[in-house]
Amino acid sequence: MQPTKQQMQLLDKVSTAIHEAGHLTVALALNIECEASARLVPNDHTKNWMEERYWTGTTRALFMTSVVAVAGAVADYWRDDPGVEAWQIDDYLDEALDELSPSDVAQFPSPGKRPRAVARALALLRNHKRFFEWAVVELVVCEEINEDDAAEQFLISLEVG
Repeated sequence: MQPTKQQMQLLDKVSTAIHEAGHLTVALALNIECEASARLVPNDHTKNWMEERYWTGTTRALFMTSVVAVAGAVADYWRDDPGVEAWQIDDYLDEALDELSPSDVAQFPSPGKRPRAVARALALLRNHKRFFEWAVVELVVCEEINEDDAAEQFLISLEVG
């Protein structure tokens, strides 16, 4: 049975939230002040809603590092395979560059330095899984996480451990 339009929109919203939560988690773990939000962008001109994106996301940080830039794609892959190794994600990135956000890819390190950035992002996501999971839910439900809430929840997640 084919999913409904509403189901596809929800799946896309969750996928976008995972991606942005990856950026946000790694930015906070690296002690970079940031704010994350996901928002609906209507696409009234689509002919095939099964293939269209309904949600786009943004993460704003005071400055973007290569580790933060790859963290969204790392989170995308990690959510599907929690036991994934960094080299597998790096191989995936070679094939998926066309599907990724141009603003993310513009900040990616050179291919020779990318494995280190991917490994660091994956380690930070695993170390801060509790915050990451909170951020995904918060983005899906509220569609935005402001700077203050992100910082507060990140500190709480460190205390709870």
